[in-house]
Amino acid sequence: GAKSGSKGDDLYAGYDSILKVYPAILGGCNLLTHCGGTIEGSLCISMGKLGADGQQMQNFYTMLKGVDWADMDTALASLAKVGPGGHFFDEDYTRENLPFLDEIQDNERFESWVATGSKDAGTRGREWCRRMLSKYEEEPPAIEASIREALRDFVERREREIPT
Repeated sequence: GAKSGSKGDDLYAGYDSILKVYPAILGGCNLLTHCGGTIEGSLCISMGKLGADGQQMQNFYTMLKGVDWADMDTALASLAKVGPGGHFFDEDYTRENLPFLDEIQDNERFESWVATGSKDAGTRGREWCRRMLSKYEEEPPAIEASIREALRDFVERREREIPT
């Protein structure tokens, strides 16, 4: 999986992970483990790297789904609106539909990056994780009442059984 020997959520951690995951994805693996934030040879979890790894896994999922031609007319109209020499990547359509532009990746100019706090990938990854946790707490996924109750019972039983 995406585990890394790096000691932090740095460039090496990203390269180390992607060089392990990408061949597995292209090879058609059905189950990929250790894809979430593992550093220091899986001894630690970095929330910053967890966010970045999660975004990469979403990007792979999008890639493997293949091309969607359903809105080709809208895409071509957007291209025509921009015209030759224009900046298509700044269009709303592109930002909403570009499959590999994740939320953690920062594509702003250097000056904009500095003006917004010079956040590195680890910081942006941690912020993304916090947003996802907050979103989960506000709108938890639907789960059958019987399953929810069984999980609650399991947790309560284990809390009683495991010594403090």
